[in-house]
Amino acid sequence: MSDLEGIAPPTLAPTDRVDAHDRGKQRVKRATLVAFSALLVKLVSAVSLVVTVPLTVHYLGPERYGVWMTVSSFVAMMAFADLGMGIGLLNQVADANGAQDRKRMHIAISSAFMLLLCIGSVLSLVLIGLVALNVQFPLIKTSSPAVLREASLAVYVCLACILINLPMDIVQRIQIGLQRGHVTYMWQLVGGIGSLMGILCAVYFRAPLPILVLAYSGIPLISTALNFATFFAREPDLTPSFGAVKRSVATALLNEGVLFCLLQVAASTCNNMDNVILGGVMGGIAVAIYSTGVRLFNVVQTLITMFINALWPAYRESHARGDHEWVRRTYTRSIIGALIVCSIVAPILVLLSPWIIRVWTEGHLTVPLSVLIARGIWLIVDSFVGPTGVLLSSLSKIKFQILLMGLYVLIGFSVKPMIARTFGLSGVAWASSTLYVSIVALPMYWYLTKKVFRPQERVSSANFTS
Repeated sequence: MSDLEGIAPPTLAPTDRVDAHDRGKQRVKRATLVAFSALLVKLVSAVSLVVTVPLTVHYLGPERYGVWMTVSSFVAMMAFADLGMGIGLLNQVADANGAQDRKRMHIAISSAFMLLLCIGSVLSLVLIGLVALNVQFPLIKTSSPAVLREASLAVYVCLACILINLPMDIVQRIQIGLQRGHVTYMWQLVGGIGSLMGILCAVYFRAPLPILVLAYSGIPLISTALNFATFFAREPDLTPSFGAVKRSVATALLNEGVLFCLLQVAASTCNNMDNVILGGVMGGIAVAIYSTGVRLFNVVQTLITMFINALWPAYRESHARGDHEWVRRTYTRSIIGALIVCSIVAPILVLLSPWIIRVWTEGHLTVPLSVLIARGIWLIVDSFVGPTGVLLSSLSKIKFQILLMGLYVLIGFSVKPMIARTFGLSGVAWASSTLYVSIVALPMYWYLTKKVFRPQERVSSANFTS
């Protein structure tokens, strides 16, 4: 049964219609504010990367810089550290917010916090044991025992920050679920700027690598802690408590979280499998050429995704209120908007990419035009898939997406190596676009219309007849 099936939109009085209209306008305003806040954080992150890379390379040296880049990747893995429960909590908070049920929201927050606290505590004990046993992590090949010790200590510092952050990070999911994501991103902005200042100080004083890692991941941790404290000081009725924990809710959050985690892994594999295949079949130069062409189109996709993801909690909240018409209308507008943008930008990128890549790589790389055209088509198709995936995920329709992504990965790894050997880079690019349309886009459209929207139409029609 669909999430929308069996829910009949109530007969609205004129004042109720006005309220529903105002709520819809407020959702759009909040989503826009969240999207621009996320964009601001991305810009600061990009500036930080541009500023810090040459400085850290110079003072760390190639070997220690390799360790620094490896350790930094642990921070990127924080999205998977909560096993997807953060996204599950986001949906529960948005759902309870739409139902105006603060008690249910408190139960979900308490259950998620205590579960993550237990997981973090167990992993912290493991980490303490590793430190006590002086276990070292051979992140890179090195003949220097000093570099190996410094690298291991840097890993310990990074892991400690991740584990401390694990339960506190729920505040960001709660704020996004309440459609206050702009507050989350402002705190992230503070943490990002503080991290940049900390890295610059570490470089200036030529601090050891563990101190550099502490500046990179520890200062944002302080920002999250301050956000956590101020949020629950203003919302004391939502403060996590043992008494509000329900085993059934914690189990449901964990189960849904695992599904979201699998979906993230499947999506990440879909996005990166071409590089893996080309690296194994054609070598590193082919990967460099292909990934350079893809990266330009990924920039556009990332920008559009920021705006589409901002609608996630609004979909769930409006669904809980029974404002299904707003969900359908906003989803349709997001598809049209993304399609218009991508249809304009994709041809421009195809035409300008050869010049951009030539300037960007100083003439060292040339991407075939056929690869750029195929990637432009992929970008246009993704203007449908992205908004649809956000809507389905907001309604906890996850298993079908995992099935499609898993099928794409399975078929891709089966046929793309042969295509790469026969047709080269262009063949892989066109195979990706073709498989993306047939295996992901079209089935998602069928599922949305038949399993989500169509049941609502039947219920609405029945209510009108009665």
